Amino acid sequence: MAEKKKRGRLVIAPVHVDAGWFSNVAGQPGQPIIDRTLAGLHEKAKKLAEEMDKELLFDAVGGFGLSIDGQAKVRNAIAVRRELEQIEGKVALLVSDAVVVLLKAGLSTRDAAVILGLSHQRVHQLYGAYEEQERKKP
Repeated sequence: MAEKKKRGRLVIAPVHVDAGWFSNVAGQPGQPIIDRTLAGLHEKAKKLAEEMDKELLFDAVGGFGLSIDGQAKVRNAIAVRRELEQIEGKVALLVSDAVVVLLKAGLSTRDAAVILGLSHQRVHQLYGAYEEQERKKP
């Protein structure tokens, strides 16, 4: 199912202060988000973004004194990780499709596993998920 389109972005750029973490919220002057931990501030920001029906853009990289080079390295790692997550999603779909093709062609789960570099148990799980989807179709 497609995710509902959000109405803009909520940009949160927290800064580390003596008592924890602090971030102003665009469009809500005088109502900052404050928490003792960055994880706590992130949870509050996620909740607020959900209430506002906005996509959360959480950027904490510049909030605790990293050098420009350090910030660039962290931002690059985040960007590459996001790319990897997208690729992993595509790989999962391709592998699932390949399992179905191989098993329908008459290969055993063990043979399909060898070809795809998976365990035979994983091949069985993927094919089981496919069969379950097929049973649910009208």
